[in-house]
Amino acid sequence: MEELNNMINSHPQADKAKKGQELISKAVLCSTTCFTCADACLSEDNLEKLRTCIRLNLDCATICEATVQILARPASINTSFAKKQIEACMEVCIACAEECEKHSDIHQHCKICAQTCRDCVKACEEFIA
Repeated sequence: MEELNNMINSHPQADKAKKGQELISKAVLCSTTCFTCADACLSEDNLEKLRTCIRLNLDCATICEATVQILARPASINTSFAKKQIEACMEVCIACAEECEKHSDIHQHCKICAQTCRDCVKACEEFIA
């Protein structure tokens, strides 16, 4: 993370870049957690019951990564498509959290993933506010 801080501070539009820093952190963590949760679900015996969870995990991870890529370009942060991307990130994180919560009593990885998705939603809301 120190490298990210250094890069942000060196950017000519550092003020805009700093605004997205917390969301970048949460979205990277969410993406990684979702990929890991999907892999864990694929390793479970009741794969049929986890199919929707796996798909949402993969969708969430992909959209979080795209959000990070937009936010990593500070000149794009205040554009309409950046806002739409962050709104899409919130929407998929909510859906993924809700699905993971259905399995959280049985699968600890789903419980962790749901909380990570909720944390990303909160960071998206704070960024947009």
